[in-house]
Amino acid sequence: MRLIMIILISGILGLNLSAASFEDIGSVRARGMGDAFESISAGIDSVHYNPAGTAYLDSLQVLTEYGKPAAFFDDESSFNSMHFGVSCPFSRQPYLVWLNYLFKGLTIGNEDKVVRDGSFSFIFHDFFVYEFMHEFLFTMNIGKSLNNLFEGANMAAGINFNIFNQGFYMTKDLEQHPDYINKKLSDSSTGFGVDVGMTYDFSKFIRLSVVMANIIKPNISFFSDAKEYVNQQMRAGLAWQLGDIWYLQDLLASIGLAQISRDPEDIRKSETVYKAGVEMWQWKRRIGFRMGFKTLLNVFSTGVSYKQKIKNTPHHIIFHYAFNYPFKSANIKNYFSLNYQFDFPNHFFDYRTAGDIDKQNKEIMDNFNKGMVIVKYKTLPNDNLFNISLIHYGTPGQAELLKKHNKIEEEKELPDIMEVPFDAKAFGTYRIQPGDTVESISEKFYGAPDKTDKIRKFNKVEFSKLREGRILVLPMSEEERKTWEELEKEREEQRKIEEEERRKREEEEKAKMKEVAPIKEETKVPDAGVKEPEKTGEEKIHVIEAGDNLYKISSKYYGSTKYWQKLAEYNGLKPPNYNIRLGMKLKIPDLSELEK
Repeated sequence: MRLIMIILISGILGLNLSAASFEDIGSVRARGMGDAFESISAGIDSVHYNPAGTAYLDSLQVLTEYGKPAAFFDDESSFNSMHFGVSCPFSRQPYLVWLNYLFKGLTIGNEDKVVRDGSFSFIFHDFFVYEFMHEFLFTMNIGKSLNNLFEGANMAAGINFNIFNQGFYMTKDLEQHPDYINKKLSDSSTGFGVDVGMTYDFSKFIRLSVVMANIIKPNISFFSDAKEYVNQQMRAGLAWQLGDIWYLQDLLASIGLAQISRDPEDIRKSETVYKAGVEMWQWKRRIGFRMGFKTLLNVFSTGVSYKQKIKNTPHHIIFHYAFNYPFKSANIKNYFSLNYQFDFPNHFFDYRTAGDIDKQNKEIMDNFNKGMVIVKYKTLPNDNLFNISLIHYGTPGQAELLKKHNKIEEEKELPDIMEVPFDAKAFGTYRIQPGDTVESISEKFYGAPDKTDKIRKFNKVEFSKLREGRILVLPMSEEERKTWEELEKEREEQRKIEEEERRKREEEEKAKMKEVAPIKEETKVPDAGVKEPEKTGEEKIHVIEAGDNLYKISSKYYGSTKYWQKLAEYNGLKPPNYNIRLGMKLKIPDLSELEK
């Protein structure tokens, strides 16, 4: 312990070691990749690398971390680091709506523009030697996609508000120091700093980033008449999502650099740090491997992760481990973290009203009934009709069609948004059901979950977030169309059967009503607006058709939506999504049987 005392006290007295404070802060996952994490949007793991890294968060994340960034000293004491944080996307859901009211006040009524498609995070970091010294860092982060403000921007921005505090426990040396006695020296110091960052998606696979750390520099001097700042950093990075290659799943490569500025009092020179790392997953994306290198102290790093989803629930537990070996230092570093993740349902992020969805569906079906499917395309400065035709039709030969459809007189004056028409005969329509994702719809119609590009090309669909009730247009081959038409015939036949059964039931009820004696005054009569659950005494079959959902089916057969979950469980549908698909046959039992 005495060795540490000498180092720290000498720093206070003149070597300015405080300038080196708060520089080794990060996440375990990123450390395994050489800290090359500026362009990786990974939610809570990205906060201290790029504030914009939380912009695309779609789940609740909780992080706990422990590490030993330095070896043990002679007296068995050591440096330790601890992390705790939580990240959550913004939403209009009732249990988080209070946050929107908070930001409504902070943004003067523009909370939709500020928080929509964004998230917030709170992280606490503690670097300490037990009963001797500490460094606290509290960070509040806001990250946001800019796509809802600037259509097609493919950009995100973020900001960190940081409170720095460092100090050490009282010692005899400090107590007797003249500056401490004269109140010029304190046993702790606090400063405030701000980080800003941005990302730009160059393509679906490549993301660029730029970050300015400590754009507002925090003063953390122990002396009342001195200024010692946490160093500013200018960082940039590039991440390349390579996807699945051979036996490697979700292969990701990343590079970054950081220009570290030093204050005049700092004995170290300004320097540029280069970083590179890779990450890959195996065994159904449960086990992750990563490695990296950065030139600061020539650190080689490696890491491993294990991710476990709790069966049939939206809960995940993730364990990360990272090992850092600096070639220019003897201090081998080990870091561990345990993360929790909760996947929110699709509707959590949708800010559109039911009226917006109905309006969009009406436009789609109006065009579809006219024999067209319309894709809206945002033109670029150097676009021309031949290129646009080549992009959408695979040939430049449809340029004249585009010109005629969009009523373009001169090609030099292309509209900002162009309509690209397709023949509706090559498409089908599908109304999104509860629990649907782009992947599940792809598997349902095309037999594989990875054919989502077919869906995304003709529908504005981002990530896997879908809105129940929205109509999608789905491109279909001739074989797929035959299957679709067969399902349509089955559904039509089933509709006729159900209509005939309904007509017979109504006739039977009318006949019974004629035989029933007049109702006495004391007899309770159901409210006119309430439909009593139907009790038929027999089990029916309902074939799922476009537009169906469990709520609607429950209401149809039992007069109330409250039986939807019991109906799902009766048919063996698995939580949490209780997925149904077109053509599926559901058993509709008598209500008394269902309630058992």
